[in-house]
Amino acid sequence: MPINLSDGPPITEIRVGTLIDGKGGSPTKDARVVVVGDTIMSVGPATAPHFGAPQRVDRTIAAPDAFLLPGLIDSHTHVMFGDPGRSYEE
Repeated sequence: MPINLSDGPPITEIRVGTLIDGKGGSPTKDARVVVVGDTIMSVGPATAPHFGAPQRVDRTIAAPDAFLLPGLIDSHTHVMFGDPGRSYEE
């Protein structure tokens, strides 16, 4: 089903060579991400029949040799070090 936002926020299409979804599945080759305003509307193979293409695209980012993956958060900490009431600098 096409995305129809004729007078709405800007639509950006991001095309990448490989998409890694971060859920443990196989990487997707030739992937497309459609962003409407600041919201990701769809992610998937660019050629999939169920993958709705927007009726208009205001900006295309083409990166056929790039990988796209979700943001990663570094949550590696060592909270057991140090004494109560003292900073690490002491």
